[in-house]
Amino acid sequence: EEVTPTDEGKGYVIALRSLGTNNETADYLLTADSITSGTISAVGRGVEQQGWRYYTTAANKYFSVGYGDNNVIGYTLDDAGIFNESGKMVFERMDCMSPAYNNNFIAIGAPWGGGSYNCTLQLIDVESVSVQKEVVHPIYSLGVKDTLNKWPTTALVKDNKLYVSFYPLHGATWKTPQTDTAYISIFSYPEMAYEKTIKDTRTGPIGFYGNSPAMILNEKGDLYTVSPNSYAAGYTQVTKSSGILKVKAGESEFDKNYFFDVEAKSGYKVLTACYAGNGKAVARVVPDQKAEVLGGWTAFKVTVPNFKMVVLDLEN
Repeated sequence: EEVTPTDEGKGYVIALRSLGTNNETADYLLTADSITSGTISAVGRGVEQQGWRYYTTAANKYFSVGYGDNNVIGYTLDDAGIFNESGKMVFERMDCMSPAYNNNFIAIGAPWGGGSYNCTLQLIDVESVSVQKEVVHPIYSLGVKDTLNKWPTTALVKDNKLYVSFYPLHGATWKTPQTDTAYISIFSYPEMAYEKTIKDTRTGPIGFYGNSPAMILNEKGDLYTVSPNSYAAGYTQVTKSSGILKVKAGESEFDKNYFFDVEAKSGYKVLTACYAGNGKAVARVVPDQKAEVLGGWTAFKVTVPNFKMVVLDLEN
């Protein structure tokens, strides 16, 4: 599910979801020396997690965030490759997590079921595994007649600002009637005060539910965004091509000269992407026709093997 190189040179830390014979699942944190050869297995290894989890990492620690039991567990990795618990906290809502600067990570709680349009932006201290700062604020408001929640999809810190991508949806029905614009709201960091929202109509909203990576940074500080515009990602309508936008290092607007129309060039809907270095990203994609025929939310169904992993050349 998620692969992170370790600083100790022991290979990789992997968050693994296993699938049982009756489609039951279990989550594990484990290490592996290689992800290109051999077999990765949780049998007799790693730490089993309680229920479904999200994961993030910061300052050489690994964090398991509960989906149902609402707790965060911090782990360190010793020289023998054993996970040791290094702190624990409870929370009200965490739906979007990302590493940040200064030994912190960002966690955003979104409003479920409609109701409030506020989100809770939380700065989590890595050492104490506790909330250092909390700000309650709408990610973005379209105006007094706006009836859509803004669901946060990815958060990251660039040029000492907090960037939060989101997609508009009806919080009670999960319908997405507005899919013709990409949005990023920008906050100060670490104050987390709202500054502005940038938009681009060449593609649709960035990311989707589930904390999958939808914004990435390269070595130069350029930011790239992923817009799936796909029923497979839970969208209930599709109005724009799936593609990638860019915000240059030192700037805070979308680059008008850059649009990687992944769907037009390949026939794929691009769902998520992780930066691999040297201008390349590893992405999860689904053929356009498959995305529509299979219907909604298939990006989350581990029994539907219609997705592919590809390498994207972001610069070319």
